[in-house]
Parts: sequence; structure tokens; C-alpha cells
Amino acid sequence: MSDTEPPNSKERPIQTFGSHAYPIEQKDGHTVLDEEFEEVPIEHIPSTGRGNSSDGKTWLNPSAGQLYRSCHRKNKGLEVDDAPAMSSTHVAITEGTWNAILEYENLHKSSCPEVKLARFWGMFEQHTIKARLIHSLGNDYPFDRHDWVVDRCGKEVRYIIDYYSTQKNGSTDDDDLEFFIDARPAPNFFGLVDRAHLAFNKWRAGESWW
Repeated sequence: MSDTEPPNSKERPIQTFGSHAYPIEQKDGHTVLDEEFEEVPIEHIPSTGRGNSSDGKTWLNPSAGQLYRSCHRKNKGLEVDDAPAMSSTHVAITEGTWNAILEYENLHKSSCPEVKLARFWGMFEQHTIKARLIHSLGNDYPFDRHDWVVDRCGKEVRYIIDYYSTQKNGSTDDDDLEFFIDARPAPNFFGLVDRAHLAFNKWRAGESWW
């Protein structure tokens, strides 16, 4: 067995269905799926009806098992024991992204009290102008980029998100990371107005605005 394969013991054997491996456990002499491994996080984002929940009304974060299987389908190495931690990180980053978007959307709360996430897609290695500028100053590129489109009560608004990671307090441990989310409206006229508006509000409140 290679180092990249999940453990296969009496207490936690591997049940294989096609090309997928599902960690399972023994209960009362019966083999069942590990409920904790398959538990979907409760955090969610409201959807316009195209979400991945059973009724389509919300976007749900993947369980540790779903992340594990997705990585293996894409030939991305992920130890089964690392999947729960990755799931927790995924939840934190997703929630952080949505909260960053809501900072801008709250500027329009009087006209639209509840925005919803319509769709999103990854833009890995398609670096934004801002990311290129930051890189030219000697910093790393983002480790990922997404575009999210929200429904502002019938109006679609696109957001650009760059994801950065850095070592905590100069640590050299690859697992000792902290993440930064740079989410902002797309650079059209109204998006730039919102960027300036939020920056001014933060400056006036004595908060970091850049």
C-alpha cells in the first residue's frame, strides 16, 4: 500500500465502489459509512434555486468524504486523515468569502435586504491585474481565484476573489498557514463606486481599507 492510500484496518477498513474509496467503520458487527466523515457542515449560503442542496435553495459545503473523493477523482493527493481538517478549512474560507461579499452588499441593503449566490466558478492561474501588481512587488501569487455572481434582488453582480496563504508568525510548517481573502466587485463603473464607498466607510471608521 502506498503512502497516499487511506488506512485499511479492522477498525477502519476501506470499502471500494468503482474508483472511489469510502472510509467506513464497524458498529455492532456491521460495516457502515463513517457518519462523521460524511456529515455535511451546517454552514450554508442562500441560493437563487441552483444550489447543491436537495431543494436547490442553499449552497452547502462538502463533507470530508466528498472532498476526499473529489481530490482522488482529480488525482490530487489527500490523506484520508487530513480530509476533516481540509473540510473545516473549506468551510472557513467559504464563509469568509461570503462575509467579504456581504460587506459590499450591505451598502445596498435598503433596496435589497437579502442577496443570494447565483453561481461561481474557479479561475485558477488566471491572475487579476491586482494580483499581478502585488506579485511585481515581490509577493506570491494567490493560490486560487474564484468569480462569484450574486443576485441582488434581480440584478446580477460579479465579484472577483483572490485567495492568499502565508505562514503564521514566520513558521516553516506547511500546515501552519493563515488565509487572506481579497473579494471585491468586478471593475466596472458600479463596482468601482462600491469599492470606493466601502473604502471610505472603513477609513472613516478607522479600519483598514486597502
